[in-house]
Amino acid sequence: MEGRKGLMKRKYKVFTAFIILSLLAGGTAGCSKNKEEKKMVHYKEEQLTLPEGVGIIYDMMETKEGSLSILTDTESETGRIFELDGKANEWKQVNESFEGLSDSAVFDAKFIDENESYVSVLYHALSAGSEEEAQALAPKYFMIGKDGTGKELQLDLSSGDKYAEDNLFSVAVKRDGEMIGIDNAQIIYSFTDKGELNYENKEVRDLDAEVVDMVAVKNIVYTVLDSGKVYCMDADSGAAADGDEGVIKYLQYDEGEYEAYADPDADVIYKLSGGKLYSYDIGSGKQKEELDLKYFDLKNGIRYQILSVKAGELYISYTLSTGQVKLNKYVYDKKGFEIKKQALKIYSLTENYELEVLADAFNVKHPDSPVEIVYGYTSEDGKTQADAVKLLNTELLAGNGPDILIMDGLTAGTYYEEGLLKDITDILDMDKIRKNIFENMLAPYSDGNVQYALPLGFQIYGIVGSKNMVDAFEDTNAFLDEAEKENTDFAICDLNLSESANIVYIQNISRCFSEEGGLDREKLSELYTNLNRLYKLSGNSLGEERGSKLFEFSELAAMDTEVQWIYYDQLPFIMAPYFNQDSFFASKYLVKQEGYEQGYVHNNDSIVYKDKLIMGVSKQSAKDEEAKEFLEFALNDGQETFSQSLLALPVQKKALKKALVNNEKQEPYKISEFGFGDDPKMIAINGIGLNDKDYDELEKELNKAVHFEYGDARLRDTIMGEASNYCLEKKTLAEAVGDAAEKVALYNKE
Repeated sequence: MEGRKGLMKRKYKVFTAFIILSLLAGGTAGCSKNKEEKKMVHYKEEQLTLPEGVGIIYDMMETKEGSLSILTDTESETGRIFELDGKANEWKQVNESFEGLSDSAVFDAKFIDENESYVSVLYHALSAGSEEEAQALAPKYFMIGKDGTGKELQLDLSSGDKYAEDNLFSVAVKRDGEMIGIDNAQIIYSFTDKGELNYENKEVRDLDAEVVDMVAVKNIVYTVLDSGKVYCMDADSGAAADGDEGVIKYLQYDEGEYEAYADPDADVIYKLSGGKLYSYDIGSGKQKEELDLKYFDLKNGIRYQILSVKAGELYISYTLSTGQVKLNKYVYDKKGFEIKKQALKIYSLTENYELEVLADAFNVKHPDSPVEIVYGYTSEDGKTQADAVKLLNTELLAGNGPDILIMDGLTAGTYYEEGLLKDITDILDMDKIRKNIFENMLAPYSDGNVQYALPLGFQIYGIVGSKNMVDAFEDTNAFLDEAEKENTDFAICDLNLSESANIVYIQNISRCFSEEGGLDREKLSELYTNLNRLYKLSGNSLGEERGSKLFEFSELAAMDTEVQWIYYDQLPFIMAPYFNQDSFFASKYLVKQEGYEQGYVHNNDSIVYKDKLIMGVSKQSAKDEEAKEFLEFALNDGQETFSQSLLALPVQKKALKKALVNNEKQEPYKISEFGFGDDPKMIAINGIGLNDKDYDELEKELNKAVHFEYGDARLRDTIMGEASNYCLEKKTLAEAVGDAAEKVALYNKE
């Protein structure tokens, strides 16, 4: 390490300017513009007003007269049938009540024909007065008529079979005088409309897959399984049969909401899958995309049902996450027309380079899904942070505002307690996500089974230096004692001083707060005293004028630290404002080649981390599907943007390992170089990639890392602002501590 100490007087202004200008010139995600995407569509959407009190739609059919008929539950009655008068655009009830269902809970209901409907219920469930009565309840099956008459069906569901206790029959396919369906044990049955058994088929039950849907086409029943396979059965005999290969391929299940409907008159199969509605013409074998749900009100639905009444005319019913049932009519328009899709609006309190990079990467992969980034305030608009937060809160409480909130600089827990954030478990498969990311980093934003926010990245902090400096790092007093003994300039400009001071803040701020949330003035005095010692060590070797404030930590200004944070200060110690990919590589070089040691900021033997890009979904947002698409990208493919980020590490373990393990660079290599002056001597910055063992040790530590609880930017600025006043001798220690305590008390009241 020849000449290393002499080089630590840091001559890197040219490199700094290059990095910052490159980032600022690199483009943004079009953040201040209202983005929308235009698309040519061929279906006109009409939202139908349902009869008052309708809580669920079990089935739909077209009557012989061409009217739409729906089988429903209302607030007061089960099994109600309504027909839509197309000319008057009014609903009328067309059946009488069947008294036998008045206190029963309905499992399933299907039209058999215009005059009869099948209903399965948990009999007398609503009148059960005790746990014993509830345990004794049993399912019953009825055929009910329009005239209010009803007949119980004695369905033989494999009595004596070991699966009998699970059996509950649901009708999937209706034919003349016949019902084909499946029970909870995944046994397929065929019954007459009088309840007589035609056949049963147990082959699907033994396939180790869940049934997603069933549809009959040309005397073949296609049973769609969640394994991606389709089981084919002869509808007359119940025996396994060869289905049409084109139909089988078309019906295969991928993931998410799925619904299949066969129009027997037109030989067309409709399938809703992957957020789109498709049609398949059996005669030609051609598949066609009919609807992209994201351009229609269907996009936020579940439990879809499809009815085709004639070519180019569809009815689709669905349920919103709120439980509200909706029914829409779609009519084909050959000419087509252009519609606009509003962008997913993402709010960040301050300008956020990482968010812009992530949004740009998302738009490359999902060009049909526009994203708009909105900033609370910028350096040019004259707003304060308090102004921006007040405006955001007003919009959210009024039911307006963004769809996704970046909670950096905001208090996620408070927004959740005020009912302003959704439970992300209703949007994402959190069980799947927990397997892929550092699960301990989800804990700060969970309440029982509710996950109201999640981070996309994180930072950790540390030191590289001689053994005595690393050993003393956890105790700020001891650490500064060692630094003073070395009698070397600690940092060469205010920027580096701020970053080093930020680590001292992270190490010590938690002990400065009392259990009641107020500042402990004695402990805060100790922190300010140590920050003053740090300030006096900082030198100022470039002869720059001191600003009016110290410790103004700016991540944008600190972007030049992507590589050479490792060379900030004169060894025998240097402090890392945060570790990123190149930081780890440069650190390993110094440890392996130069004989130094590395340490991290700890709390009770656990690494301290600060999370980044903390995302929550606004309660008022109606764009759950769009939010899901963006968050799934951010937690998977988007994690590679963090691997290349100057400011954060990815929370996904696979992405982190891919970023840090570099088995091809196990020998020293040049990461970059920098210089200063008119004819600078360029100084190489060297690194060595981590190997699998290095990474496994790091991951083990990160699995038990603890969250930095006092990361609120406004709180930090308040406390460090008064520290600046003390160090610059604008206030006495007692005055600075007192003013900080009062300001924090006011902030807590807000």
